Amino acid sequence: MRICGRCRKEVSQEATSFPHCGAMFKPKAVTPPQPPIYQQPTYQPPAYQYQQPPMQSQGYQYPVASEKSFVALLLLCMFLGGVGAHRFYAGKQGSAVAMLLLTIFSPCLLFIPVIVTGIWSIVDFIVILCGNFTDADGLPIKTQ
Repeated sequence: MRICGRCRKEVSQEATSFPHCGAMFKPKAVTPPQPPIYQQPTYQPPAYQYQQPPMQSQGYQYPVASEKSFVALLLLCMFLGGVGAHRFYAGKQGSAVAMLLLTIFSPCLLFIPVIVTGIWSIVDFIVILCGNFTDADGLPIKTQ
């Protein structure tokens, strides 16, 4: 049963209007069911915070730069750079062997590897001059 908002009389559910006062039913808006709204969980900081213990000095100073000679490295790169001598000196054996093998087998490969190792040694020479060349341990080889 429905009750009229004006006259307060009851009418059956099937009626389209109130016969006593003539008021019409307002049709109920039919809305499609909405999917549930996903809410991303909020960030919860961890319950604990790891703090690294302070470094205790044992009297040992870590090196800031390599012990290799800058001038020796520069001269090796200038005169024997194509065979990778400067890389052997810096302790980079892998790339030094690659440069050496490319130079040795270049006659078999139309001398193209000589061009590659030449460009490679020129780039290394520039990097050495700028002071950004590092040894095998990753320490920069700087001018003293």
